[in-house]
Amino acid sequence: MKGFFLSREDVVKLLLVTLIVVNTLPLGAALFWTLFLCLFFFLRRKNIVFYQDSFSLNADLCFAPINGKVVSVSKSRSENGSETVLIKIVLGRFGPVGLYMPFEGVVENLESFDSKAGVVKWANFTKRPNRYNLALLNKTGQKTLFTFIKRPLGFAPRLYVEPGDKGKALACFGYFPLGGSLTVKLPASAKALVSPGDKLKAGNTAIAGF
Repeated sequence: MKGFFLSREDVVKLLLVTLIVVNTLPLGAALFWTLFLCLFFFLRRKNIVFYQDSFSLNADLCFAPINGKVVSVSKSRSENGSETVLIKIVLGRFGPVGLYMPFEGVVENLESFDSKAGVVKWANFTKRPNRYNLALLNKTGQKTLFTFIKRPLGFAPRLYVEPGDKGKALACFGYFPLGGSLTVKLPASAKALVSPGDKLKAGNTAIAGF
């Protein structure tokens, strides 16, 4: 099932404007507006993930936050020297773009990387476009870091959460237009449940167990 990152009122307004444009403007302008509107809806589309209580109540699983394909699964060391489980995922350029909570938890922090200045800035505003790092704590306090990397010609992910926000598993919290890649860093005690080449479906594919 498909939906949009727009309210019903906004969709109705856009359709009314389209009706006026088609009936008042020349054919060329009306065609241009129609194509623009189709592209706009395409970039703002999302999958509607239905809540599954048997999954959302299981705090021991981490589900795929977005549709994609697993590139690699490995173990790595973080900057502080602790071992982590690393899962790299590539997102389809034209696939569904919705982002969903992988488990019930709380947002610890959000960061954005300024490539020009070479520093990490804290993201303080909900609609700021350059948000790349999202740290979530599950119900037992274990931290998982999600790093979103946009394509050179793509759009940065849009996340509608702030530090301290709590979310239910599978709740939609943003979108990632035109895809990119996602790196998931899990605690060393986590067990990866996917392998390279596996296709992931947001909210349905369990990628790891805590």
